[in-house]
Amino acid sequence: EERRQRALIEKALAESRMSNDIISSVSKIYFAMYHIDLTNDSYDKISRDTSVYKLSGKNGSAAAKMKEICNSFVAEEYREKALKFFNLTTLSERLKYDETDAVEYFAADGNWHLARFISHKRDKNGVTTEALCVIRLISEEKRREKYWIVAAEEANKANKAKSEFLSRISHDIRTPMNVIMGFTNIAEKN
Repeated sequence: EERRQRALIEKALAESRMSNDIISSVSKIYFAMYHIDLTNDSYDKISRDTSVYKLSGKNGSAAAKMKEICNSFVAEEYREKALKFFNLTTLSERLKYDETDAVEYFAADGNWHLARFISHKRDKNGVTTEALCVIRLISEEKRREKYWIVAAEEANKANKAKSEFLSRISHDIRTPMNVIMGFTNIAEKN
């Protein structure tokens, strides 16, 4: 009996370590993670302590924390959009048919961020009651995206210029060719 219980405890510990390893791997791309209880309007910040992720002890009103994130970190021109996204009163509805909801915003420090809510627990009716809020830096992706957009625009401009050139040159060649063809027809008749 004692051996069986010990084996169960070791199995539970191994599963716990594996879960923490998975969380640690995924969370390498996120600089902020929050567990949010929508029914109690509370949050717990998840932080890294050496190689273990755990609740940091920082907690409080989730709605107030989300508003603080918007006012402290989001650039003015993106704040209204971010406030709508971080509004927890609409989160359950937004997660009704999806597991996640995300928004990109420009931060006051000059970087781009991606914030994502992930449905963590649902009640018996399928309504999200707990969610994770994760935020990551995406400035490099945005720079690459901008580079490719500019490159595509330049390619389109070059293609348009080439088409205009060919259209003009075609017209410029066609006019003298018509004259030559006309004179050739006159010369053949006479």
